[in-house]
Amino acid sequence: MYKYNYYPFKNKLEDIDGEDLLKLKDIAESWFIDYKSKSLKVADYAKHISAFANQYGGWLVIGIEEGSDKNRYAENFCGICSNDVNKISEDIRNSVTVHMEPTVLYEEKVIHGPIDIIGLEKDKSIIIIGIPQSSNTPHIHSSGRIYRRTGDQSFPKPETDRYLLDELWKRNNEKHKREESFFSIIPDLPEHQKNSPWVFIYLKPSSFQKKADSKINFDEFVDVMKSTSDGQYSIEMDNIYSFEGGFVARHVFGNPHANNILTFRWWLNGTARLEIPLNRYNSVTLSALQKRYKTIDEFLLKIFNSSLEDVDLLDCNSLLNIIYSLILKYLQLTAIKNDKRDLLVNFHLINLGYNIPYFDSKVYLDKIDEYSFPIILDNLISVPTKPNESNMFTLKRGVAPSETQLYPILFSIPLIVRLFESLGVSYDMDSLLSISGLKPDKKLGNNDVTIEKIEQ
Repeated sequence: MYKYNYYPFKNKLEDIDGEDLLKLKDIAESWFIDYKSKSLKVADYAKHISAFANQYGGWLVIGIEEGSDKNRYAENFCGICSNDVNKISEDIRNSVTVHMEPTVLYEEKVIHGPIDIIGLEKDKSIIIIGIPQSSNTPHIHSSGRIYRRTGDQSFPKPETDRYLLDELWKRNNEKHKREESFFSIIPDLPEHQKNSPWVFIYLKPSSFQKKADSKINFDEFVDVMKSTSDGQYSIEMDNIYSFEGGFVARHVFGNPHANNILTFRWWLNGTARLEIPLNRYNSVTLSALQKRYKTIDEFLLKIFNSSLEDVDLLDCNSLLNIIYSLILKYLQLTAIKNDKRDLLVNFHLINLGYNIPYFDSKVYLDKIDEYSFPIILDNLISVPTKPNESNMFTLKRGVAPSETQLYPILFSIPLIVRLFESLGVSYDMDSLLSISGLKPDKKLGNNDVTIEKIEQ
């Protein structure tokens, strides 16, 4: 259930009954509530809903007739035909998605008759639409007008006051500034790690979709973080604790406990930050890779022939599987509370300047022959540069059946593509799939990537 500036009922929205509706006899139409005795046109629903969202939020109740006196209290609980409920619900969804921009968050409760206490007859129903005050203002109607709820107007009027319009834009800008401030945070590193390469990925559930009914508790978080039942994409987190606003899980195994290490940070609102260290090798330490990867000798030969012996190599092979594993844990957490919202994503890459990314793929080596080595020129890469909900890219639910092992991989593809581009590996999709291990590398055999120990 969402947070409302005004809540007229005793029970939660999902538990509203006849006694809650009876209270409406003492509540007149106002800034916060509007009664309709029958259904509206699709575009007209959008006017009412956007007007509430642009102002203080409120309630659109369909199936109640207000009194004829000046006070306009709920008088007759006439209801609408129960057979029409699905059509009206569909019209309301269409009004929000088609007839306004940006879309408005709302929730719906349908109450079916008979309910004697309010005189609602059998085969009649009442639909309650709750619209919280929006921070994504202004919501613009498909007509090009901006509507705002004013007093007890039964039909909203287009807003023409420049000051009030500026206030709507200001509300949106303030929300974006708060988001930019939060999602631009790069965690502090210990002094001896300040020059280490890191990937920081933020995951934010969309505020335009229905929230989970409750929050993850500590025991649920621990169960998911410690789980190793995910086959190839399993990472056990052994250091788990709370912080103000959420929980932290760290992969300490064999690493100095006080170091900043592979970390999954979870806020109670569903936001997460993945903190992923990368292994970097120079001409002295490169020998550590020669027994690990099939193409490393050929890759090193290309480096030596190109007079790039002094450029550090960035091992990106474990990065992909770590991302798949941590996103799978994120999906498992949200599944506990049936949270099906899409995810908005941004990331920061730090201390990668003048490194060469390495992927154990013959396709990658062929691309180097064609285009030469991609050398990361920037020490800090942020995508997008000022992250907020309007410009962060989206990982959409439902791209594959959630019960398949491939789901976290397919779900992550938009993120992987953007990461590859930031690393200078911007090739056609078929090549990217091969390099990332999502498609068998025929020239190499099986190109599956395995999770290696990240030493920090």
